[in-house]
This record gives sequence, C-alpha cells and structure tokens, in this order.
Amino acid sequence: MLVVVRPGLGGFQPASLFGVGGAFCWALALIITRKITLSDAPETTVLWSAAIGAAVLTVLLPFEAAWPTWWQFGLAVLLGMLASRGQWVVILAHRLAPASLLAPFFYTQLIWVSILGFLVFGNLPDRWTLMGAGIIIASGLYTAQRERIRSPRTGSVAKPRPGV
Repeated sequence: MLVVVRPGLGGFQPASLFGVGGAFCWALALIITRKITLSDAPETTVLWSAAIGAAVLTVLLPFEAAWPTWWQFGLAVLLGMLASRGQWVVILAHRLAPASLLAPFFYTQLIWVSILGFLVFGNLPDRWTLMGAGIIIASGLYTAQRERIRSPRTGSVAKPRPGV
C-alpha cells in the first residue's frame, strides 16, 4: 500500500492515509469475520457489522452533516442493501472455505476498482499504483500458497456448518 501511496515530502497528502487505514480496517474485519463465523450465524455478523459502522459514522456526522436529496437517500439505501448482501456472501464464504482459498478472489477487487475508476472518473492507474498492486497481489498469493502447503486439508473445502 505504501508503494501505491508513495510517501515522501513531495508527493505525500494526508488523504492518502485513508487508503492505508482502509486496508488495515478491511484486513482486521476479515480476521474478525473469520473468527466470528465459527460461532455466530451470518445474519448476526452482518447485523453487528452494520451496527458498528452506523455507530462510527454517526459520531462523525456532526462534522460534515448535509441533508441528502431524495435521490441521494435512495442511492444510500440501495448501497446499504447491496453492501449488506455482499458482506453476507463474504461471511458465508469464510464459513465454507479456508481463507487461503478465498484470498485470490479478493484481489480481483483491484481490477474492478481500476475499471470503475476509469469509467466513472476517467482515471487510469499510474506505474507506481500498478507496481504496488503487483506487490500486494504477489505477497497475498505467496502467503495463500504457503498456507495451503501447511494446511492438513490442502485443496479441500470445509463442509458447511449447521444453519448455512
């Protein structure tokens, strides 16, 4: 992530910390999700994810509050529903498969974000962004491969737990 952000005196912007913070929070969320899926139903995990997100964002609301238009409100509701469904699918995936098997699928997000960045904003990743993404993907795939080798269930997918 630091190669993508390119920290230094000339190119560093405080807003680039959002990318680092976002990557950290997503990694932490995946670790917690993996642990919680062993004991809680997917619906419970989605509910807690939404509740924690709402609490954190509500604390920040007074600093940048603006009443949305009906169109924006509708888009926000749609986004919430789609994100909740996506989180539910990620939770189910973590219940059914080891993290090392799932990791490569999360790296496709880099491809989709790049495509959407071009289509929506006309922005193409520069060479530093591509190099940083390559490092992230290569290290993740290397770690996933090592985990598969060390795992006694190499190549197998976990059996569904009751309630799935």
